[in-house]
Amino acid sequence: MAEINYETLSDQTVPGSEVGDTITIAAGGNDLIYGFQGDDSINAIGENDTIYGGQGDDTLTAQNNNSVVYGNLGDDTLNAYGGGSSVFGGQGNDSIYASGGNDLVFGGLGNDTIQGSADSVIYGNQGDDLITAPGTGNDVLYGGQGNDTITASDDAVYGTLGSDNVIYGNLGDDLLTAGADSTVYGGQGDDTLSATGNSVLVGGYGDDSISATGGTNLIYGNQGDDSISAAGGASTVYGGQGNDSVFASGGANLIYGNKGDDSISALGGDNTVFGGQGNDSVFASGGTSLVYGNKGDDSIYAAGGENTVYGGQGNDLIYGVDGGDLVYGNKGDDAIHVSGGASTVFGGQGDDVVVSSGAGDVVYGNRGNDVLSASGADATVYGGQGDDTLTATGTNDVLVGGLGNDLFQINGADTTSTIADFVTGNDSISFAGGDAGTAANFTAAQVSGGADDAAAVAAALFGSNTDLDYVFVAGGSDGYLFTDGGNSEVTLTGDNSITGVSYNDIVGGTTVA
Repeated sequence: MAEINYETLSDQTVPGSEVGDTITIAAGGNDLIYGFQGDDSINAIGENDTIYGGQGDDTLTAQNNNSVVYGNLGDDTLNAYGGGSSVFGGQGNDSIYASGGNDLVFGGLGNDTIQGSADSVIYGNQGDDLITAPGTGNDVLYGGQGNDTITASDDAVYGTLGSDNVIYGNLGDDLLTAGADSTVYGGQGDDTLSATGNSVLVGGYGDDSISATGGTNLIYGNQGDDSISAAGGASTVYGGQGNDSVFASGGANLIYGNKGDDSISALGGDNTVFGGQGNDSVFASGGTSLVYGNKGDDSIYAAGGENTVYGGQGNDLIYGVDGGDLVYGNKGDDAIHVSGGASTVFGGQGDDVVVSSGAGDVVYGNRGNDVLSASGADATVYGGQGDDTLTATGTNDVLVGGLGNDLFQINGADTTSTIADFVTGNDSISFAGGDAGTAANFTAAQVSGGADDAAAVAAALFGSNTDLDYVFVAGGSDGYLFTDGGNSEVTLTGDNSITGVSYNDIVGGTTVA
């Protein structure tokens, strides 16, 4: 082993030997140093020095600014302490430390470990590289080929300078971690990307895992079946192609599922969600959300606020929970269930099924042969066009069949409902689920043909349910009261008269003709 020491030297070329050399250049600068063969140890203290390690597992150190270090062959340890240095690992599994700032680092071939500093540009190149940029500057990091792990710290925590890192994973299954105000590109492969606050994350190709915490982030899943998480801020998320899983919480997030069968959860804020193409599953809770299912057979669950939901194209399944929701089924044969009260539902085109279980709900079937049910009190149901089935099981409900041959069903105990537009010859009434205390009210003006037809309609009801107490039909100044023929008790007050062929008990001030 040769040992070479220079106390004062500048603008010189220093060759090593074929064995492992120890070379120290203590002063001067602008020197060119060759290690050649063997495991060399070279220490250059001056500025603007250039070091070639050559073959062997070398340890090369450049102490001052603007140095250039080449590891070449072997598993080298390369140190650049001065600023503005360039370091090239070459072949082998190299360990590179560049701490001066404004450095340019190439890992080269092999599985390299690289640590940069402020305002550095680092290329991992080939191999499974471990790259760290802990400084306070604006770093640009390229993973290159291989399964790389890249970490850039959030230096904005410690000072006024932002980290502003730009990280490229490129090929391979990369682990990329950045601080605030960073831009991260996964590239090809199944990458894991994370950043904190006001960052841009781009998954690229592959099935990526992407997470952003805090701040206003912009996330692109791009191709592949991606898993995306955005917490604690107001993020914008594009799932891209593939069957993506998106979870957003804690802020007013904007989410686009785009293509594929996506699963989207938006919690804790006033979120806006576009399912996009595909059969999407959307869960929105904790705020006042706006959800568009768009194309495909979507499943949408909206809770926790007064939400607005558009099913879009396809046969959608929609749940509106906690009340005050506005739901549009739009195209397709949709199944819609609202609860909590004071919701409004438009079935739209298609043969829709709508179940309303809250008080004060308003349901519009619109086009198609719809099945519409209201079990809460004071609900209003409009069938619209088509042969609809309208069912009331609550109290004080109003049923409006609209166009078509509609079926009105009055079910449940102590149910009193109003049928607003019964048309004889077209519409039907069923009390199949009725019980004692069930009543239906209609007026002659609501029945095609006047009072005589109103009486005929009411008379036709009997025989279908012996538990029905009575049906009352008002026809002008006269009324028609029909009981079930059982042991019913009818009480009338005022100046009344009753015409009938059979009765059991009449109580009150009445005249029987």
